[in-house]
Amino acid sequence: MNIQTPITGGNQAHLQISPQEATEKDLAAIQKLDRDFAAQKAAFLKDQYPSLETRVERVLKIRDLFAKHFKDIRAAVRADYGVHPSPSADLFETAGPIARAEAVAAHLEQWMTPKKRTGLSPLSGDSVGYVRWEPKGVIGNMSPWNFPFEIALGPAIEMLAAGNRVIIKPSEVTAHCSETLAAIIPDFFEPEVVTTAVGGIPLAEHFSTLRWDHLLYTGNSTIGRRVMANAARNLVPVTLELGGKAPAIFDRDRIDKDAVRKMLGLKATKRGQVCLNVDYCLVHEDDLDAFVELVQADDAHGLSPNNFREHSCAIVSERHLARAERMLAEAKDGGATIITLGQDDYQEDRCMPLKLVLNAPEGSALMTQEIFGPILPIVPYKSLDDALARVNAQENALALYIFSNDDGFVRKVMDNTRSGGVSVNCCGGQVQGELPFGGIGESGMGVHHGEEGFHEFSNPRAIMELKNAPAFDAMLAPYGDVTKHMIGEMFGPENVE
Repeated sequence: MNIQTPITGGNQAHLQISPQEATEKDLAAIQKLDRDFAAQKAAFLKDQYPSLETRVERVLKIRDLFAKHFKDIRAAVRADYGVHPSPSADLFETAGPIARAEAVAAHLEQWMTPKKRTGLSPLSGDSVGYVRWEPKGVIGNMSPWNFPFEIALGPAIEMLAAGNRVIIKPSEVTAHCSETLAAIIPDFFEPEVVTTAVGGIPLAEHFSTLRWDHLLYTGNSTIGRRVMANAARNLVPVTLELGGKAPAIFDRDRIDKDAVRKMLGLKATKRGQVCLNVDYCLVHEDDLDAFVELVQADDAHGLSPNNFREHSCAIVSERHLARAERMLAEAKDGGATIITLGQDDYQEDRCMPLKLVLNAPEGSALMTQEIFGPILPIVPYKSLDDALARVNAQENALALYIFSNDDGFVRKVMDNTRSGGVSVNCCGGQVQGELPFGGIGESGMGVHHGEEGFHEFSNPRAIMELKNAPAFDAMLAPYGDVTKHMIGEMFGPENVE
């Protein structure tokens, strides 16, 4: 696609698409996005600081949307995945955003209260300085296919709490979910407040070229770089939620059934298609056999004998399944041992069983790329320093998991690694409404969730109100005796010129 972004006096960039690259449907979607973008920009200019009451009302509308349409959400994810149990949809697509909206609404008055700052210049006298967190404007949210409702509307909670307007570009991979979003959002929001842009790759390309006031992208680092490059042309600030190879490090005192079950509980979630899922386990070399036996013996999460169909969704598409199979084949050809927990009868419904991988080749895709599927390399280490060196040889991941009863072990891991978040003696526990969610380096930049999410999508506006400050003018030209005296106090009278 040919992307061009000259600024021609308006508030958006322009995109040139050849007829061979975009269908009439694509062009219609792009034109609709441009109209919605312009309408939201105009609406924001008329109400640039929505009241607390307006913001709370908008935030709670998202709660009400999920409460009303949870059955539609169940049906949509099932239509896209083929296999997607209702409890999984209810927990991860619906219940989370409902709780998140209620928590944000409860705290919003406190977050909006201007924060007074002390330590102003002595020349400011009795003046008051404070920070007021103000809306940025119109925010774009490019959401992924693995949590098509939660990541589409979850971050919108903090975006609306901050006083912004939002346009969501859902993934074209989960088309039924995208169409459902487009159908249910108008039940609760005028398009000038929240709307969707539904379409394929040409629309996604165009989306990131607009002059947003902020842009959120959740996905992989390759596309993240393209999104950031497009945004940079218009100096649009971005939040990138990416992923990476999240390790689970097991101390020798946590080679036990409980630790394995907690790790497998996250690995089984969405059949591994979670950006913060466990990508590989680090286990002391003397505990390797015992650890593998515990994983094989776990009947709750071992995806056996029916490949966990009633608890976990299918791999989202044939293309994604083929990628997982290629990674396994490459590892096997390189000498890896593959242990299947379940039945290899998944071709019709893409419910691949969990595959443990031992001795995966160092340069293989399994050891260098985010897996995003039910494949779990298990890697032995000789010492904790050895394990930390392996972790630090990878790019910084979105998550890191530590299993240990030794506070010194835990502290050493945290002090000598970097990641977006950490859970100790569990997996995924760092994803809480009150905790910031985000990556570092290759796994992303910026955060959402909670107060930090409110700040992410706000502009911290510095404000100073001049009050009883007779010496304040000494900082302004023309400079007189008071200014010279002030300089003398700082650098010595002999240095005044």
